[in-house]
Amino acid sequence: GECPSGYHDLPLPKWPGTFSDACACPSGATWDGEAKMSSSTSTCDTNETKAGCITQPEIKEVSIKEWHGGLICFRREGEPQLIDAKKGILRSVATKSASCYSKKYKACGTGTTKKDRTTCVPSSQTDCPLTGAKFGASYTAAPAGYPTNVAAVDGSGAYYFNVGASGSMPINQLRIALWDGSGKRGDCFNQKLNQREYAGQGPSYTYANNYPSECKKMDTRWEVLDAITESEILETTFLSTPACTASSVPSNKSDYMITGVQCADTEATALATPGCMVYFNGNANAWGGRSCGSSDKTCQNIMLQSNCGALGRWASQATKLEWAVLVRHEMYWDPECEVNMIEISKAEKPVNNALPALEWNMGLVIAVNIISGIIIPFLLLYNMIYGDVPCIPGEGEVEKDLIEANKKYINLVLHVAKLIPAGIAIDTFSTGIGIVQRAAEAGCGDSSDKRTDLTFEVLNDQLLTTKDALWGQIYNDCFALLVALFAWIMERLGGGDTADDKSPPTETPTDYREAKPEELEEEEEATEEAPPGTKLDGPVDA
Repeated sequence: GECPSGYHDLPLPKWPGTFSDACACPSGATWDGEAKMSSSTSTCDTNETKAGCITQPEIKEVSIKEWHGGLICFRREGEPQLIDAKKGILRSVATKSASCYSKKYKACGTGTTKKDRTTCVPSSQTDCPLTGAKFGASYTAAPAGYPTNVAAVDGSGAYYFNVGASGSMPINQLRIALWDGSGKRGDCFNQKLNQREYAGQGPSYTYANNYPSECKKMDTRWEVLDAITESEILETTFLSTPACTASSVPSNKSDYMITGVQCADTEATALATPGCMVYFNGNANAWGGRSCGSSDKTCQNIMLQSNCGALGRWASQATKLEWAVLVRHEMYWDPECEVNMIEISKAEKPVNNALPALEWNMGLVIAVNIISGIIIPFLLLYNMIYGDVPCIPGEGEVEKDLIEANKKYINLVLHVAKLIPAGIAIDTFSTGIGIVQRAAEAGCGDSSDKRTDLTFEVLNDQLLTTKDALWGQIYNDCFALLVALFAWIMERLGGGDTADDKSPPTETPTDYREAKPEELEEEEEATEEAPPGTKLDGPVDA
């Protein structure tokens, strides 16, 4: 069916289907004279396929379309609590006598604001907001215990409720998620752990659904309105699929692994029987009349299982988890609280605006650590081992001094650069910190809504911790700059040379001719003046 005009149906989860993970081989299967192939719980390899083995087919995903045989329909109507944050416009709140300040609004609920959560809605609004609901069989009147506002059943089988109950804020969020009642499944405080769908396909042969990881921390603000066991909702869903309803489905469609009733007379004819899991394009001769071994349960459980029986087994093998309808109410905020919602909304912008500055600051911190802790030490080590780093002027001690001098200047520049985004971040979200801190201390939420108050407390602690860390960084950078400035002043006052002022040392000549020019000249003169045949000192060649 479909929901009535103006209503939306609550999206239901999908069963994701399966992937192939088992191989059925007929008795005596061989390939190219090799040893016999046997069935296994892993997909068939190339040789097994050539020997006639068949991989268990995958099962496509199935959409869950009904909840208790119908649809869950809801209508969104009304105004949010904070209508316009920029203009500071809040939805009208009720007085202590349960009336609304503005004539443009009507009161829903009775009693005082704090006790019974009277809500003001526009007078033009048809119904009071939904604050509670009850599920079960299709109702023709409002469920017992709720004031009669709207409780209707659509002729198509869709059913829905829009009933008001004193004592609760209006429902503003509605979803279906896995639930186990233990506080590990439902709606996680960490949204990355999504309990609203399966984690992926499961293996065909072992019939094990793939579930998301359990919640590390539950969001306790969600309330369960109704729940159905996973087995029940899957069984109802699967029985309405073509695998179980098509005219071609064999009458013996039960779960073979439980009943022992075959989807076909033999494994060979199963290949030609629509509705059997291994239906193979009507080719009854694909196995050449062969069959599974009498003790090969893996092969039999694949070849003699029907599609409907496989789906039924998935339903029966499901865990004790439930799919539950979860709702979350509007956050109650005491209208007499010293920190109102408009102020809270103003804290969002400065906190968000500080994020780019924090990202730049983090990038510069990483750059400082990489340059000071990795690149510079590597260059100095390379210089020490090889004596000359490519692309850096000089060599030996001159190059080493140059690297160390540049390290000092680069670190100074980066320390100065880090001061800018750190200062911007502190200045930007200081306003937001003040508002969040006041909200955390005031505790303006509902006494039963521990999560909202805790959220403000945690956010306040994180913001203060971030602010203290930034101030600590600024103090360290300023101290480093002062030390460097002091060292530079002392160096200048002492007349010390910097690395740039140093000249290369004079290399010691090693050539004998350059070391003793006078002796060389005397020897050359003696050689020139000696008459022919004169014997000179020193060895001569024969």
